[in-house]
Amino acid sequence: MSTFAKKVTSAVAGLAIVFSIVSPLAGVSAAYTSVEAANKLSTLGVIVDQSANPTEYRLGDNLLRREGVKVMMNISSIAVVDNCEGKFNDLSATDWACKYAETALANGLVAANPSFSPDRLLSKIEALKMVFQGRDLEREENADFRVGYVNSAVNMGIATEAFTDYDTAVTRGQLFVWAANAIDADEEVVVEDDLLCAILGTCEDDTTVDPVDPTEPTTPTTPTVNGELEITLSPMTPAAATIPGGVAGLRVVAYDVTAGADDVTINQVSIRRSGLSDQDTIEQIAIFTDAGRVSNARSDNQDNDTTAQINLSNGGLVVMAGETVTMYAVVDVASVVRAANDQFFLTLVDVKSNSTDLELTGNLTSNKFTVGSIDAPLITIKNGGSVSNPNLGEDNADIFEFEIEGASDEDIILQSITFEADGDAEDDLMNFELLMGGKVIATQEMMSGDYLTFNIDGGLRIQEDKNEDFIVRADVVDGAADVIRFRIDERLDVRADSTKFGFGATSNITAVDTFGELNEITIQAGELTFVEIDADFDEVREDKDNVVLGSIRVTNLSSQALELADFGVDISLDNGGLSALGATATGSLTGTLTVTELLTDVELFNEETGSSYTLDANPTKAVLSGNDSTALYSDNNIDAVIPAGVSTWSIRADTAKDIRNFDASSIDMSVDVVANVRVNETADDERVTDITPSTLSFNSIDGSESGAKISAIPLSDTTVVRGATDVRVLEFELEAEEVSAITVDQLTVQVTGTGTSAVSRQEVSNVKLYKGSEATGNLLDSESQIGTNGAVTFRSFTGGDVMIAANATQKFVVTVSFVDSVDAVNKSNYLTSLTSISIEDDENDDVIVSNLPLNSGRDVAVTNAGTIQTLAFDPANADNEFDKLALAGNSKVIVSYDVRADNEAVEVQEVTFDISNATADLNKSVVNATLLLDGVAIATNRNSEITQNEIRFTDVANLVIPRTTSELALQLNTATIGEDFVGKEQNNLTVTRVTLADLEGQQSGKTISDVSSAVTNSRQLSIVRAVVTPAVVSTFSTNDQTSELRLVVEGGMNTSDNGNAVQAELTQLKIEVSSVTGTGGDLVVFNGNGTQVGTVAIATAGTYTVAIDDPNVSTPNGDSIGTNNEVYRLETTVNATYRLAKDGVTYSVNGNGSTSTKLQTTLLLGQYVRNN
Repeated sequence: MSTFAKKVTSAVAGLAIVFSIVSPLAGVSAAYTSVEAANKLSTLGVIVDQSANPTEYRLGDNLLRREGVKVMMNISSIAVVDNCEGKFNDLSATDWACKYAETALANGLVAANPSFSPDRLLSKIEALKMVFQGRDLEREENADFRVGYVNSAVNMGIATEAFTDYDTAVTRGQLFVWAANAIDADEEVVVEDDLLCAILGTCEDDTTVDPVDPTEPTTPTTPTVNGELEITLSPMTPAAATIPGGVAGLRVVAYDVTAGADDVTINQVSIRRSGLSDQDTIEQIAIFTDAGRVSNARSDNQDNDTTAQINLSNGGLVVMAGETVTMYAVVDVASVVRAANDQFFLTLVDVKSNSTDLELTGNLTSNKFTVGSIDAPLITIKNGGSVSNPNLGEDNADIFEFEIEGASDEDIILQSITFEADGDAEDDLMNFELLMGGKVIATQEMMSGDYLTFNIDGGLRIQEDKNEDFIVRADVVDGAADVIRFRIDERLDVRADSTKFGFGATSNITAVDTFGELNEITIQAGELTFVEIDADFDEVREDKDNVVLGSIRVTNLSSQALELADFGVDISLDNGGLSALGATATGSLTGTLTVTELLTDVELFNEETGSSYTLDANPTKAVLSGNDSTALYSDNNIDAVIPAGVSTWSIRADTAKDIRNFDASSIDMSVDVVANVRVNETADDERVTDITPSTLSFNSIDGSESGAKISAIPLSDTTVVRGATDVRVLEFELEAEEVSAITVDQLTVQVTGTGTSAVSRQEVSNVKLYKGSEATGNLLDSESQIGTNGAVTFRSFTGGDVMIAANATQKFVVTVSFVDSVDAVNKSNYLTSLTSISIEDDENDDVIVSNLPLNSGRDVAVTNAGTIQTLAFDPANADNEFDKLALAGNSKVIVSYDVRADNEAVEVQEVTFDISNATADLNKSVVNATLLLDGVAIATNRNSEITQNEIRFTDVANLVIPRTTSELALQLNTATIGEDFVGKEQNNLTVTRVTLADLEGQQSGKTISDVSSAVTNSRQLSIVRAVVTPAVVSTFSTNDQTSELRLVVEGGMNTSDNGNAVQAELTQLKIEVSSVTGTGGDLVVFNGNGTQVGTVAIATAGTYTVAIDDPNVSTPNGDSIGTNNEVYRLETTVNATYRLAKDGVTYSVNGNGSTSTKLQTTLLLGQYVRNN
């Protein structure tokens, strides 16, 4: 039994336990939310319990590797040894993570690298691997270990879905869910044998156990809250972020609202803005729930322009007793012209409700949002055209149309859109649908007050510069003569994401923000309203009974029953121009078929009562028009009752059999209400004339013989190596038509080589057929018998014949395995086609598809070996974007290269990086180096493989370059500098080239030529004894001449050459000055003691260097920052904007050398403006 299971057992020892013995289910786990998973782990002691305030779990934040290894060890069966021996050069004995990392190392759970990189973000694949390692779970064998872990996680129920963004930083919530599911996957409750036999009554001694009466289930209790209404910060609150300017519909903060024993109605909430922002930062704030918008929109113009009092619509937000509703504060942010660099928080400060006992619990402030320097992408929404007035009782009626014009510079993802209505739309309409291109993309059962919100599951991509048309439909359930208009009230009603920035887009709604601009409809209704309902199908087969050709929904508003006296429907048959349409020679019908011969037993059927009324053709013989025919089916003495309210009436008929060319015909049906329908009042037989509309028309119904459509799925050409297995060569879809399911029991494909020459077993070893995808469980047949013409027939399917439901589609995949021989290369290229397929319908009749043979269009070239297709320095890679400082004794990535293999994965045994600007003692500065592929350590070299000009890795065992683009990175593991240490400083190291040697195709085993990247200088990296990091404490502002800058010294384990602690001296500041107005003046710098240590005169915009020196200290030069940190005060008299340059801090260490910071961006010191 694992230690973890023992922990669980001991935790419940001594308590009365009711055991439920169940059979374990492999791969089944609880569907945990991230909060539930965190609570589970906290109860087991894996993480700290924050269940009282779940926001403290920080589920949306990323984790460091130090946190990940602690979770791994805490879910494992291994006792953590409270000891640290310095196994990793970046984990000291005082670091709490050391004991977890070294225990993991001792048990083979982490690699024996020189450094652990505890402060690097944990990637998704590393996190999943840690979960497997911690729970001692096996992954499936796969050449790509990442795929093996992911597939196994899905199969075991640890992960709900596969992923391929392996290197994306994992969130805390995701890791907690995986860990909780992994615990469930192999958790077991251990019961001592004697206790178990006592419970089961199987003990051999005389001891008996009295049965225990079952207890009655307890009544569910209302959740305990601190009052009648409790409001807490929700775990759904977004993490802190930098957002583009002008972003609309941004969710800033979420609150969980829980009612106690009674329902509670919230009428108003007050949200306060804080941070380095002003009243122009946020334009509007509104409240949403998961169901949509529930409030008006307000600016934060109350309480000194910091607070928005927001009234909730529709009588307020009702929270049912014992339930929790999540409220979101959603905002429109101003453009960068007004809000650039603004920082803001939102806090819930007041709630008005019918509750007399309200508890606002804990922290209710959002995370910080910073407005960047770029505006969000803009989409434009316009009216899409007019729609007809709908009839009362009509289903799926068009309500309005609109158009979205895509952004000019990128795709955006539309997440939700909210419309506001006037009139009685919320009572008159329901069952809303949002359609694009005829496809339903979102639904909403009913409105929330005046607001209709569509949340689009997974989002909808609106492509750059592309216009998309949308229709909103609904069922019209009430409101005779009501006028309804819609609009988009505010930009925040359109929530979308940028594909570049992730956070937010904005919208131009000026063409649709006034009622009526999104169309105006009037609900049509008379004393009687008829609404046609089309048939559920658009094709009908021969020899079918009681086929419903269409239905009529009748709304009777007269409040009394009426009499349907006469009813007639016109039905016509379009023969598609074929005079040969008609019966077979053996059938009962001859000549050209007419509608009266096609349809028999036509009747009007009351769906509520089940009564039917025969409709006879009048005249008896249909009227011919060429080869087409029309007949009026009617009953002039029907005497049926139309009840008050709503009733449904269907027109149905039987179809004739043995019809030739039936699939060329179509049936049309219409009702002339004025001429062919008479409704009387029951009291006096007076005719009802107030009937809407005057005519009804139905969709055409096509005749159909059982059929199927087959189509190839396009595949691009590909190149593989000889011996390649399971190469996808053909994909096709088979669609059963609407009238019948079909069954596939056999098919044949043909594989041809160069010049359409037939292949044999000399080139192809195996051909497989899959249903849906190439998963093992989807394999239908595998054949190695290849005919003389390259034909392969699949006759016996695993699991039996393949059935495809009517109107459904099934995909099939064909793969080929090639022989590892020169013959396979010589006959390349290869093309595969489907030549025949055996199909039957649900009446066992053969179904013929006409477009065979079906070619794949994929040329498969077979070569002798793979190649390295890409080996290039990519300046966009995160490791290549900025110059860096590496603190001696730590590890730092200096460069990464994009690398990709073609045709097959390629194994690499030797890698060489060319180095520039190094001194001869580089091997003293760098203990060793680590080779990373997509962030995962592959190999660590020996110090002897480091010279002044190159860093080499030889005899590399696990470097496999995949056929997808990956990042190959070089990490320098540096040595500590100081007395008794060998480390040396290095300035501006660069990597100029990488060479891959001793290459071999993983599948082919063939030798591949060495390959080198182009010569390109990487970003510079300096190895230093100490790193000084600046941070802005306070900024210049209006009438505030002072800014404060904190400088933090980090020396690690380094010392001076004589063993003294590392301390730094500030020697220079570099300040970028812009937006200068007024007269010039001085910028003066003071140290933490208040001593003036530098000054520079400023006259115009530019970059100014401030030499720093403490006049009270003779040596060393500069001003001592010390071993920790110091705050410097900057004072100015010049109206201007000030920024610390990227290399803005120059310092010496223990009086020696000169190092400048390598910041990723300048730091804003503020803008001084004097207005008094």
